Amino acid sequence: MFSLSQWQSDSAAYSWAQREDILLLVQASPYAAQQLLNQPEILDLFDCDWQNFDFSTVGSFWQDCGDEATLMCELRRCKHRYQSALIYALLCRGLSQSAFLRNLSALAGALVEAALLWQERQLQTRYGQPLDENGKPLRLTILGMGKLGGAELNFSSDIDLIFAYRNQGETQAAAGQKSIEHEVFFRKLAQKLIACLDQMTAEGFVYRVDMRLRPFGQTGPLALSYTALENYYQNHGRDWERYAMMKARPVAGDIEGGMALLGQLRPFMYRRYLDYAALDSIAQMKHSINQQIRAQGMKNHIKLGRGGIREAEFSVQAMQLVYGGQYPTLQSPHFLSVLEDLHCLNLWQAQECQALREAYLLLRTVENALQFAHEQQVHELPPIDDSAAWLRLSLACRFDSVEALQAALNQARETVDQRFRRIFASTENDTAAENSISANWQQINGEQLRVDLIAQDYSAEQAAAISHTLQQFSAALPWQRLSEKAGKRIETLLPLLLHIAAQEKAEAAAIGEILALIETVASRSVYIDMLSGNPQLIRHLLAIARDSRGLMEFIREHPLVIDDILSERSLIQDATQLDRDLSARLANTDDENWLHAIRDFKHAQLFKIAWAELYGNLPLMAASDHLSHLAELIIDKALQRAWQQLRQRHGIPRSSDGEAARFAIIAYGKLGGLELSYTSDIDLVYLYDDKRSQGSTDGEKSIANQVFFTRLVQRINNLLSAPSTSGVLYEIDTRLRPGGRSGMLIASIEAFADYQQKQAWTWEHQALTRARPIGGDVSLCAKFSVLRQTVLQKAPPVDLRRQVLDMREKMQNNEHLAKEGFHLKKSVGGLIDIEFIVQYLLLKHAHQEPILLRMSDNIRQLAALEATGLLSSIDANTLRDAYRRLRQAAHRRALNRQSNVADSLEWQNTINHVCRIWRKVFEIN
Repeated sequence: MFSLSQWQSDSAAYSWAQREDILLLVQASPYAAQQLLNQPEILDLFDCDWQNFDFSTVGSFWQDCGDEATLMCELRRCKHRYQSALIYALLCRGLSQSAFLRNLSALAGALVEAALLWQERQLQTRYGQPLDENGKPLRLTILGMGKLGGAELNFSSDIDLIFAYRNQGETQAAAGQKSIEHEVFFRKLAQKLIACLDQMTAEGFVYRVDMRLRPFGQTGPLALSYTALENYYQNHGRDWERYAMMKARPVAGDIEGGMALLGQLRPFMYRRYLDYAALDSIAQMKHSINQQIRAQGMKNHIKLGRGGIREAEFSVQAMQLVYGGQYPTLQSPHFLSVLEDLHCLNLWQAQECQALREAYLLLRTVENALQFAHEQQVHELPPIDDSAAWLRLSLACRFDSVEALQAALNQARETVDQRFRRIFASTENDTAAENSISANWQQINGEQLRVDLIAQDYSAEQAAAISHTLQQFSAALPWQRLSEKAGKRIETLLPLLLHIAAQEKAEAAAIGEILALIETVASRSVYIDMLSGNPQLIRHLLAIARDSRGLMEFIREHPLVIDDILSERSLIQDATQLDRDLSARLANTDDENWLHAIRDFKHAQLFKIAWAELYGNLPLMAASDHLSHLAELIIDKALQRAWQQLRQRHGIPRSSDGEAARFAIIAYGKLGGLELSYTSDIDLVYLYDDKRSQGSTDGEKSIANQVFFTRLVQRINNLLSAPSTSGVLYEIDTRLRPGGRSGMLIASIEAFADYQQKQAWTWEHQALTRARPIGGDVSLCAKFSVLRQTVLQKAPPVDLRRQVLDMREKMQNNEHLAKEGFHLKKSVGGLIDIEFIVQYLLLKHAHQEPILLRMSDNIRQLAALEATGLLSSIDANTLRDAYRRLRQAAHRRALNRQSNVADSLEWQNTINHVCRIWRKVFEIN
């Protein structure tokens, strides 16, 4: 609770506190109390008409901001002024909760617009004005998502944004300005805008900006053209993105263009038919949230908990998804307006809509009251015994007592939960029909299964194939070695499998894959129980069996991943979560269990990435990024373990001056280029630096540093490539080290530099273009990066072209590829040709264009070649598209355990395009 003693030292504040209304304000919101002290002029806003307030001019101060620091300060002070005044209006002037939410959203839009206008002016001064196809000034479209899009922003909320622009092109530059592509201009603008809003300063932040809802998530471009955005949702859009886009609303920039864009996207969001299938996806999302709540003890979470805000939103969005295509009035981002329309369309009874409206507004009232205490993003109700917190909360919610608030809150959550369960009951229970299947099956221990029963759901041909598959399964299964319980479980499971397979229209081959899995795990009851008790799991497995035989083989080899299928489709974790997860698995393990734990972890993550990629939830580049980050994490853990073991035995390697000698791991090839695939080897080079002193370790059993680091490398390689029944972590290839197979396993940074500058072949410099440090000492990694830049920036040899062509010819001669078929990587026109084109141009021009060396992956190296004019945009795009297509095909073939040899006719256009650019780059007639 607020105490007057906090204001005793300020006479103005003390006098304000004599007013009953201000006393209520500062007691309910310590945040507002502090802002009144900071900006007394807030008092002038207390008499505003907030029901009809126009926020369009509140950000006009941007025009008078001479620098960015001033702008950032004014944005934050403005937000604090109006937020404090709105709290006052809510508590003391009877402003409704819905109007409070609407005004918070309008304020956010005005401040985003002010920041955008200022940043636009700065960039236009430097690069000129972007123009649309009609030559008119082009502005960024900012779509507000989630609560901002619905004009229902809570007090301390992130703002979810998507940035878009009408068309591609270049800025119109005046004298002294540098023209750039619209893509670059708007990316820079987006970066500046996010930093301006999100950065913490002495005045706090304006809004935390969340961009994860944009196409391709965190890995996607910050700003996309309208056409690119439309193509993404048409070709890659997923169910959860439908829900997200339903809340989209233009909030700043090109509002008119944003409305037109959303009009083009409506067919993606809303189906023309009654879309009952969408209910299952929403139920799965909520099920995932419920699992999170249980795992983290979040039952008092006002947003995600049972009967919380999210359940209310899901209930309404479900109706929008099902009926929105037929009833355009439901195609609105505003929760309350849609709720009203559900009543008007007779889809819900009036009393149901009114009850949900009141419950929702109370939940939002409590949510905001929790947050405007200290402007923190909290959703957890206070502990029941925290009387002071509950007293402040009841005061802020304008309840007469804590008991009255708690009773109303319990009733509201019950109302929401009942509404939610009424909609999703059949989906959550997942088919009472399936669980009550009439099993007209005789025991299947070798007896003939009746084809006529299967034929009820299949054609005669398919029924015969399925019956034959079942007979093979029954004959191969070691029934005599199974427990009676396991046998009965399998007997129960088979009709359930066929029932679901019929619903999913699965063919005999897919059913056979599931039966092969059952055979593999038959003696492990936990997996049979999982399958028997989870019809949705069987559906997922049938889909995988249909699309990827290789992934099914992976599941059979590593059945632990079945547990991940049960979790949820959105399984990809960020780097911090991965590290935390793996560290917890590896803690306090001996060597054998350490290897088991890290292998199980890798298998689970590989499966998650493959599953996400297979079903379109993870684009190619993001999948490679995740595979690369996973490899880096595992290599780092191997380094930590090997280092710790050697350190305990020999101490720390030190130079003669006493400083610790340094060690670094350099990745080459696919890992170096962040383009790892599911079956890639890992190319590594190991370096150390002890200042040329030839020092030694400081332990009791001291050894020379070079010996220490050699043993370190051997241990790392053993940990990563030691064979086991579940395979190896990674095949490690160290042949790219100086001297190749005959060279030392580890080199000093000085020896490496000398070799690269005086002895390395051109092909080794080609490989160096793909190298980057991934582990070890940060300063040595930085030293390597500088060295790489220095080596590759040297003027190229006069016969560079001939050396590169000779190397490519030598590789082709050594491969002995079959004449028929096209090898995606090795054949003419394949991945290696594209890589050679890039590497040749980098080596040829890096001494003039150092920017070419900033990145180690082909896609961004192509972008650099395009940006510097060394490749035309047409050729760069052609190579990018070809490279992505080839790698996508290689990924899919790897997932299906197929070779990289494909039908050459299918790839003829790609081959022709790559060969054309090859001839052009290498000046071959």
